[in-house]
Amino acid sequence: MAQFQMYNQPASAAGQPAAAPAPAAVPPPPGSGLQSQAQAPQPPTKVEKKAKTAQAKKSARVAKAKPAVPPPAAESQTAAPAEAAPAEAAAPAEAASPAAKPAKHIARADAGMKLTGARGPRDIVASIYRISAGADGSYSGPSAFDNEKVRHLYFSKDLAAAVAARQAQSPGGSILDFDPITNGSDVQDLDIAVESQQPDRVSIAAHFNSSDDSSVVHYDFVKEGKAWKLDDIRGEIVGQSGQWSLRDILKNSARS
Repeated sequence: MAQFQMYNQPASAAGQPAAAPAPAAVPPPPGSGLQSQAQAPQPPTKVEKKAKTAQAKKSARVAKAKPAVPPPAAESQTAAPAEAAPAEAAAPAEAASPAAKPAKHIARADAGMKLTGARGPRDIVASIYRISAGADGSYSGPSAFDNEKVRHLYFSKDLAAAVAARQAQSPGGSILDFDPITNGSDVQDLDIAVESQQPDRVSIAAHFNSSDDSSVVHYDFVKEGKAWKLDDIRGEIVGQSGQWSLRDILKNSARS
């Protein structure tokens, strides 16, 4: 029987008997514990450990040699502050604004500030009428003649001294019984023009109408240093005789 089996066993190409095929691996039954042992990872060998250590050192050297690159602005954790809106674009809150002044007071203050910019005699007279007219142009408010700033800036030394002397005689009261700027009437169709001009003297005439008549008020300027100063005011009603002079009124008041 043994000889029969050896005779029927196939021979390899070299004449040697062929090796029997390896039996198929049979997986261990579930739950036996052998399955987890068969699939457990094998610990690295010494060669693999040395290779990993060398690779880690090389990566560290490369990372140290490269310059640090800051993160992009979009990835920064701290958000950039938003640009402030232009100051002129933001309207101030009404609650924070100071109490509004009456329009007439504002107009008078603005006109007073513009006085310092008036250099020539005609410009000075125009500023005087703007102050007297007020915001509504009615000439119903205080006269520019009673404005201390007008007197200080534009009256000559002699005229200012005469006004101060007359004011000392009647403290707290008006030194005149009419407004010399308006000739004691309302002002309509105002026209201001140079009447006469000399190197050291200039006369400006203010023509205007009222509801009853027409007036002309003359402003006489003298040169004090390099500045023009108002030295007298004269007035008259067109078509009537007689002319008043501020200098004469103040002089007569000082005598009485």
